[in-house]
Amino acid sequence: MVWLINLKERHEVKREYYIENPIKLNPETSTFEKVAFHAERWQRLSKSSIEHRLRCARRMMKHPIYPIDFNNPVYEQFIAYMDYRERIEKASGYALMNDLRTMQMFLRAYGIDPKSWYYKLPVLPRHKKRKIPFPETVYELCNYRYSKDPYENALYQLSNVS
Repeated sequence: MVWLINLKERHEVKREYYIENPIKLNPETSTFEKVAFHAERWQRLSKSSIEHRLRCARRMMKHPIYPIDFNNPVYEQFIAYMDYRERIEKASGYALMNDLRTMQMFLRAYGIDPKSWYYKLPVLPRHKKRKIPFPETVYELCNYRYSKDPYENALYQLSNVS
């Protein structure tokens, strides 16, 4: 008899835990807070990434032409939004990547496979490494002595700047 009571108690504890921490959220009833908790708990995203993506989601919801409804996500609406951002607003590839990752975070929380919402990002530019001189070199270039006349030195330095 004690064993049966323990079994019922364990079942209740599991049921309460599942209600508080669902693996899959209902898009119609979920809030940003629930999605954020899901992203932290189940998707293992950092708090700063979650905050950034929630900011992106709020911006996406307020879009004047193609607002995204995160409680009823529609693939065609999202593609139209991304196309408008790329072609009309001239958003960079990194801005589009942030929007795509934001949508993927919500889709994972709703139990929808993000791969089914395919969007090909534009080619992202590769950053070149900059060659930055040491402060001593910059100082020598700025204070180089062309002659013994300070006025002539100032003229040389000003002509090299422009």
